[in-house]
Amino acid sequence: DGLVHSDAKPLVDQFLKVISSLAPVPPEAKANVWISCPSTGASTHYDLGYNVVLQLYGSKTFELLPSEAFLELQIPPTGHPYARQVLKEGGYNFSSFELQQGDALYVPPLWAHRTTTGKGMSISLNIFIGSAAEQVAEQLTTLALPFEASWPGDMMQA
Repeated sequence: DGLVHSDAKPLVDQFLKVISSLAPVPPEAKANVWISCPSTGASTHYDLGYNVVLQLYGSKTFELLPSEAFLELQIPPTGHPYARQVLKEGGYNFSSFELQQGDALYVPPLWAHRTTTGKGMSISLNIFIGSAAEQVAEQLTTLALPFEASWPGDMMQA
């Protein structure tokens, strides 16, 4: 169990309280600290959980695609090395949010986004809180895949 800085703890506690009141199963939360070199970032991807980003040092730009873009994005399936990574973004425009030290941003589940750090070092904290999308995805990975008897044997080899 990680600790959350005292400045962010009331925000995180309130967020967890609201999410817990909406969720049928109490959500799990996890945190990641991202320490980034200047002008680095993450390619367009989506997360399954509720995502609260706290910018602790430096700056970072988040670019979000509109939620309606999700169904048209080219994204490999779970199990693929590039799962959750967007291979082709389509013709949608990104909304851009530049976070400075002390800023926070909420990114809903399944919203495609990409990040870029500013000209200096960047430190940010992501708090991911479980969502229904995460629960469904977990359940789907336990389902057996259907195979047809007529499929060639080499088609079913890993």
